[in-house]
Amino acid sequence: MRTCVYALKVWLAAVVTAPFLGFMICRAFHTDDGVSLTGSYWWMGALLSFPAFPVIWLGVNVAPFMGKNRLAQKLLLSLWAAGLTAAPFSIFGILRIRDLQSELFFGFYLLPILLGIWFYRWPHPVSLPEPQITAS
Repeated sequence: MRTCVYALKVWLAAVVTAPFLGFMICRAFHTDDGVSLTGSYWWMGALLSFPAFPVIWLGVNVAPFMGKNRLAQKLLLSLWAAGLTAAPFSIFGILRIRDLQSELFFGFYLLPILLGIWFYRWPHPVSLPEPQITAS
């Protein structure tokens, strides 16, 4: 259950925060394109990224088997999430190299996911090494 809550927090961080980041950047550069589309970004982001939630949950459950410590596990999950974030952009042809708008849009979703992975409490306990008893 803790892994599900953790994955939900990470996923919701991107869904809620990414359109807000886009809105703030558009306001900073005085463009009205992003301001008028902020509401649709929330709906489209939630709809298109919903399949990512169970995949993040799977990654959270698999990470302890792939890395020995919390740092390694979170690094693996970060790579997993970066690939997972890039997938819809690649599939729908949104992410193009040297296209600043698509790179910013990609970054708006990737940054909150990565920050969520590192900010929220990791749901797996870290196993401590067993004490070794030596006869003296």
